[in-house]
Amino acid sequence: MKALISTAFALLASMVSADPAAQAGDSDSQISIQYHGADPEALRYDIEATDGKFFFIDVEFSVSKIRVDGDGFCTFVGTDKSITIVPDGNVKAVGPPQTQFGGYCQGW
Repeated sequence: MKALISTAFALLASMVSADPAAQAGDSDSQISIQYHGADPEALRYDIEATDGKFFFIDVEFSVSKIRVDGDGFCTFVGTDKSITIVPDGNVKAVGPPQTQFGGYCQGW
C-alpha cells in the first residue's frame, strides 16, 4: 500500500513540475498582423499573444483590411464597434473602415 501511495505522489509531482506550455502545446507561436488603410499606408505588428488575452493596439488611421499570418486566428475590435475575425493566412475587410483599438489571438 505504501508503495502505491509513493508511486501516486511521485506521478503527481512529475505532472505538477512539468512545463505547462509543453503540456498544452506550443504557446510561443508568433502571429504577424498587418493593418491596411484606404491609402497605401500599412502598419505591421508581430505579437506572441496567442493565448486569447486581449491586447491594445495603437493604429491611428482608419483600417479597411486586416491580414493575419502565423499559427492561429485573431479577432479585432474597432472604435465604431466593428468585430473582425481573421483566420491565419487571410485578409478580411473591416466594415465600415475604422480605427482599431484592440483584439485577441488564439494559436491553433
